[in-house]
Amino acid sequence: MDLWAIYDILSFIKSCKMLTGGYAFVAINRAQPNTLYLARNKSPLYASFCNGEVLVASDPICFCGFSNKYFQL
Repeated sequence: MDLWAIYDILSFIKSCKMLTGGYAFVAINRAQPNTLYLARNKSPLYASFCNGEVLVASDPICFCGFSNKYFQL
């Protein structure tokens, strides 16, 4: 893991600590398009893998027609 990746993770954590209430979101860095940062608090967040891609949604019904296997974060 390079120094920029560590900086991204620490920045993401710092941003999450500033949030209040319920949330679920995904962030991506243009410089590292193969890395997703996921966060949730009091809101559902699900992920699934389909044909080499990662799918993320707030409700597993969103995976219908794409994948029947998912996990809750």
